[in-house]
Amino acid sequence: MENDFPSDFELYESQELNSSEPLDRLSELPDSVVHFIFSFLPMDYVVRTTILSKRWKDLWTFVPYIYFQPKEGELDKFTNFVNRTLMLWKGKKIQKFTIDFKDVYEPSSCTDLNLWVRFALEHEVEELDLDYFFVTLDDRYWMTQRLFSGSSIKKLRIMDCNMEVSGKIHWDQLKSLTINTVRWGQDEIDKVLSGSPQLEILIMYTSEKMSIHSGSLKKLFIHFDLHNHFGEEIDSALEIWTPNLQVLEISGRLYCKFFLQVNVPSLVEATLHFSTPGYDDLEMVMVRDFFQSIHHVEKLSLGSHFIKELSAMEKNDLPSPPLNLKRLSVDTYIGKDVLAGILNLLEISPDLSILEIMDLRSYEDGSEFFCRNVGGNFKSQLELRDSFNMRLKTVTITWYVDSTSLFSFIEFVLKNASKLEKMVIQAKPIDSHPPDLFFEIAQKLLRMPRSSPNAEVVLRRLYSEDDSSSIDYS
Repeated sequence: MENDFPSDFELYESQELNSSEPLDRLSELPDSVVHFIFSFLPMDYVVRTTILSKRWKDLWTFVPYIYFQPKEGELDKFTNFVNRTLMLWKGKKIQKFTIDFKDVYEPSSCTDLNLWVRFALEHEVEELDLDYFFVTLDDRYWMTQRLFSGSSIKKLRIMDCNMEVSGKIHWDQLKSLTINTVRWGQDEIDKVLSGSPQLEILIMYTSEKMSIHSGSLKKLFIHFDLHNHFGEEIDSALEIWTPNLQVLEISGRLYCKFFLQVNVPSLVEATLHFSTPGYDDLEMVMVRDFFQSIHHVEKLSLGSHFIKELSAMEKNDLPSPPLNLKRLSVDTYIGKDVLAGILNLLEISPDLSILEIMDLRSYEDGSEFFCRNVGGNFKSQLELRDSFNMRLKTVTITWYVDSTSLFSFIEFVLKNASKLEKMVIQAKPIDSHPPDLFFEIAQKLLRMPRSSPNAEVVLRRLYSEDDSSSIDYS
């Protein structure tokens, strides 16, 4: 079959081009270019390339990018192919070694996996990517202890493994680490961080509470999966003490109480997109303290939870600390409680110049149309609110057209953003909307007063992500 693994390497060795034929363009390619092309292919396809050119007969045996990906139901055949391939490989150093085992992994493969990882380490692998799949915790691959002394590794990605460190970790050159569904405790986290003095990027998919202390980290991405995945009920706490961290992202769903403390004096960009369904909303005091800790951040992206807490803080007369924001992105459902939080952020961020709002709310037929009932309670709140000067220059709003509150919010921004240069409103109508609704929106936008004489308003109707029509108003 075309996709079967090569069963006999001599098959390819016998396929030689006639020496009297002129060299083709493939044969003229330098080794470095051919190896780069090979880096995008699994090894079974790389081996097949030997029939394409006489000069390529042995070239695959020196390729520094080794990528194995089995097919479902072919574990034994795949194992034999990997062992034979590594036996014939003649290179000195491996730049990237990948095993994508998620479709066929079985606990019986553990011995072979350890040998393959050891092979990569013995050839000074720089980038190691291990991806497995497990059904139960007992089935998961336990990482070989030899891996923890891989001093040549610069980039490491480990997916769906068990991790237990018996000694010290020596990842002296490690710059980037990605760990997904690896159940580890604080002891393992501390050993990883202390044994990786050059670690700059850490990407974690975790279900554990943790404390992260690192002087080298510059980018930290944490995705929580606390869905009682392991049959436990826990509270989660995250402490981050990273003086040189520049980018922080926290996402996921936490079916538990959550506590967050950070000390990140160098942080420039923060993304907070997580929720705690089934539990009380985030504590207002915790949110206030968190924003105090990141008051110097220039770029911020938030989900509904933090925005709603900002609304609650204002309602309860709990002052929000001033922020140094230059750019704010909000991915949330559009509602008056969320918009009040966004308004709070605008007021405490006097230097904000770019605002992006993405409406993620799903709708049902029969929802009320904002053109038929503009504003509601939120409009009354805005009329009572003291105006404040905004330095916004660019505003982009993408929303489903049935929010009474958002229309009032747009009017408030146009009225108070004296430096505004452009506002783009990307409207997503639903099937139940009347055909003249888009025209009504355009008319209302034209009638809105604006404090910036040079402000351009672009109304764009989105039919899909890639298909839109727009009307510009000056």
